[in-house]
Amino acid sequence: MKRKEIFCVQPSADQLQLFYRFLPGQSLSSEKNWVQKTTCVGFAENLFGVSQRLGNNIGFYLGRINRYLQNNTIQESVHSSRDIVLFHPFVANKGIEGAMTDSPHISVTGETGKGKSFLIKMIVMFLAMLKVKTLYIDPKTEVQEQFERTANDSEIKKKYPLFSKLLKSFEYYNLNANDPNSHGVLDPIVMLEGVEAKDTAQAVIEQIYTLDNKDDVKRVLLRAIDEVLEERQRGEEVGFMQVIERLQASDELAVKNAGELLFQEIHNSVLQLIFSNGKVKSLNFTSKMNILGIEGLDLPDKDTKSKDYESGEKKALAIMIPLSKFCNKFGMENKKQETCVIFDEGWMLTSARSGKKLIKSMRRVGRSYNNALVLVTQSVKDVNTEDDNGNFGVNFAFDEKSERKDILRFMDLEVDEKEKNANEKLLANMIKGECLMRDIYGDTNKIGIHCLFEEWAEAFKTVDSTHSAIAEKKFA
Repeated sequence: MKRKEIFCVQPSADQLQLFYRFLPGQSLSSEKNWVQKTTCVGFAENLFGVSQRLGNNIGFYLGRINRYLQNNTIQESVHSSRDIVLFHPFVANKGIEGAMTDSPHISVTGETGKGKSFLIKMIVMFLAMLKVKTLYIDPKTEVQEQFERTANDSEIKKKYPLFSKLLKSFEYYNLNANDPNSHGVLDPIVMLEGVEAKDTAQAVIEQIYTLDNKDDVKRVLLRAIDEVLEERQRGEEVGFMQVIERLQASDELAVKNAGELLFQEIHNSVLQLIFSNGKVKSLNFTSKMNILGIEGLDLPDKDTKSKDYESGEKKALAIMIPLSKFCNKFGMENKKQETCVIFDEGWMLTSARSGKKLIKSMRRVGRSYNNALVLVTQSVKDVNTEDDNGNFGVNFAFDEKSERKDILRFMDLEVDEKEKNANEKLLANMIKGECLMRDIYGDTNKIGIHCLFEEWAEAFKTVDSTHSAIAEKKFA
């Protein structure tokens, strides 16, 4: 057996007292201060000023920080950590001491299928428990179906009656071009006034009909919009459809042909949601939680260039223009009322020039009107624009293979331009349900989204597992 070299030394009185003070459970008494020499390396190892915290000090449980490079399942990701993340969606604009931003807006970005929808629905539930009036724009019309299915499920009603009651308290609105009651509810002439109404009406026309090198048509169009707005202001029941009718009635052949073409584009199409004769009532949400879906939208693919959009895709984007204007109006109704607008498939707006202006306008409402915008989109480029540096207080970024460097820059993480660095590897290894989160204090980390309640998870499911999928998971 190797002899151990043990040395005994005679401590000074101070050293002996200090030793006793370091014993577990020992009271420091009055001796709370002392001088102790150390090296710069030893000092650095104490990690003064370094925090591993993320999220808010108060709020709802969102998930856990994950410091491992890779996990196989979200359960493994969550259970590997003790560092919980709390999140409150409505404290950013309250003047929090130490916060890097007072923007109440939230961005959720990432590739389809990575967990964006699940996270958004958790935020919806958090908002439902706060005194916040919420409008959720759901262009894919899947949320109403999921929530109503869960609320009416016999097992859920029996085991979780309060949750079933909560889901049934939500107001669901479904705009459908085949339903005459939906026609014209997004008419900008009826919904808006003055310059705002004119600009929105013009933007809608330009989305479905090019006015380039057509000054004659543009001149008559703008004059017709002005005339209809003036008649509306005098109390006459007129709407956007009257603008088209005046183009059709023009003596100028080019203008008349433009009017006829626009009429045919509108007739029996989703554009009927925008055009009315002025006798319809525009949207008006009075409930606490409002979910608005739009049926029949032909959503373009994110990667499709605007010049390659098909007719149905252009019409879908045209619908988004007055809809976003309404969202802006929703957030400005009452300064004392906290409001939140959740805009899913937000890239549909940011892909168009007029849409970018509307999103920017919605963000500017922000703090002064106690309004928060939650923008859900596939690309960080949609929320990180050069003119306003994003202006989002909290950011969640799920992986998107084609823009990992952009994600890292947006989240203020180091990027190595020459080769794939550790942060890119971190993104590449994130599984479904994991994302990067940057909070209002400027801290960023990888988290695993964790839903504690099985009834919530049931309501958030977008697809039901097949027997094959269950077997695949069981024998993984």
